Parts: sequence; structure tokens; C-alpha cells
Amino acid sequence: MDGFISKPVTRQKLEDAVRAVRTEPMAGPHTVNETGPAGLFDAAQRAAMLEEFGAGQMADLVDHLWRDAAELLDVAASAGPTEPGIRSLHTLKGLAATLGFAAISAAAAAAEDRLKAGAEADLDAVRKALELTRAAVTREPDVSEALSRAAALL
Repeated sequence: MDGFISKPVTRQKLEDAVRAVRTEPMAGPHTVNETGPAGLFDAAQRAAMLEEFGAGQMADLVDHLWRDAAELLDVAASAGPTEPGIRSLHTLKGLAATLGFAAISAAAAAAEDRLKAGAEADLDAVRKALELTRAAVTREPDVSEALSRAAALL
């Protein structure tokens, strides 16, 4: 195969690369739609990950991202424009892209680019993207709505 597949690698990208060199027909691409606030998610990537790993393992991977993100941001903040600081943001960028969290990946990429240029990274923008994405993924039900439903059962 002479094709280049960029990260994040997905089943769809691999299928497309194989399809380009195969002479026999393959099954068609898989599609799943996901809704979410505009710009926060890469719906195609999230769908590919959900299909590949299932909801339970995907939830575990997302939980690991939330835990790892804080540590990676701490490293970036303390290391600044050094190899460990740049690497930590690069790792966060890749993890987020793999899980389909486009806003986190974009903010981490911008912060990584600033560190590479020797400037201060805007880690607050990365934290904000994490906060918004996490809120969208783990939306807690409205307490008053839950109480109303509970009261209706009595």
C-alpha cells in the first residue's frame, strides 16, 4: 500500500486505504450519526470509535481522557515551551482527536503550536474546551425535572 493514513486512524480510513488497492469488492462504509453542540465533536470519529469499541469501553476511554487531561495540562503549565510541555499537549491533542472531541483537540493543537514557537500556551482555552465537552458528554439531568418525574410516580 502506498497510501498515507493520518492520525487519528479509524476503521473507515483503513477501509478506504484498502479499498483503493483491492480488486475485489468490499462491504460499504459504516455510518452512524451523533448530535452535539456544533464544533465540540467529530461525529464521524465518535461513531467509528463507538462502533469499534462499544459504549462501555468508549465510556472507559473517555473517563481516562478526563483523568489524563488534568495531568497533561499540569505538565504543559510547569514545563512551558520545552519538549515535555510540547509533548504533553501533543498527547492530549491526539487522545481527544481519537475520541472525536474536536474542540479539545483544536485547542490543544493551538497551545502546542504556541509552545513550539516559544510563546506561552493558552491553557485556559484548552481547559474551557475540556469543560464544555465534558458538560456536553456527561449532561446531568435537571434536578427539578427529576423531582417532577419522581413525584408523578407517587
